Amino acid sequence: MEVIKTLENNEFPSAKPDKNPPTPTRIKLVPMNDSSGSVQLLHMEIERLKEENEKLAQSVRETANKVAVVGF
Repeated sequence: MEVIKTLENNEFPSAKPDKNPPTPTRIKLVPMNDSSGSVQLLHMEIERLKEENEKLAQSVRETANKVAVVGF
């Protein structure tokens, strides 16, 4: 058993649980540079997703009303 334990420790050192795991570092985000137009594209995508979300919410409301009428 000791031979196997030694072999496992030598061959798979990452398998041992770390007693002091490293703490995650915080990454400071920097503002986007608008020279490439990426901010405008991001705003356009946000608007598109808001519209899609509203359509889906309306569909959910309509379906809930249909279910309420049927009596489930």
